[in-house]
Amino acid sequence: QQDWDERLRGHLAWVKSGGAEGRLLSLTKVTLADITITGAVLDGIDCSGAEFYRCDLTAVQMNGCRFAQASLQDCIFDKAELVDTICNQTVVRGTSFVGANLRGSYWRGANLRRVDLATSLLEGAQFEDCQFDRVIWPSPIPDHLAAIIDNGVNR
Repeated sequence: QQDWDERLRGHLAWVKSGGAEGRLLSLTKVTLADITITGAVLDGIDCSGAEFYRCDLTAVQMNGCRFAQASLQDCIFDKAELVDTICNQTVVRGTSFVGANLRGSYWRGANLRRVDLATSLLEGAQFEDCQFDRVIWPSPIPDHLAAIIDNGVNR
């Protein structure tokens, strides 16, 4: 845990200083399981190819992060800030985004199953060539997503 705390402090310094201090945190191809990191500022990190299992990331700030070819299994991103994240070919299973801000996020070729987006902010979010199974969508469904879903049911 001490190593994580030190890495998170270094990343926060990097974010606050615009890269002049601290160090950008990278989670590329890392496997994280049963970890709780709540309320942390993780803007800009690269999680490409990372695997997250049963992680609690409640209220984290991960704006502009990359989750390309990542796997999010049974995780909690409730109240998280995930603005402008890139989730290409991401596999998401049993994961909650209750009250999360996913504005401007980009999902291409992603596979979402048992995902709760019911109270997420999805303005400007794009889902292209994605597979959906038992996704809980916001009600009412945002107009820009109506082409891919119908009354909460995937087309």
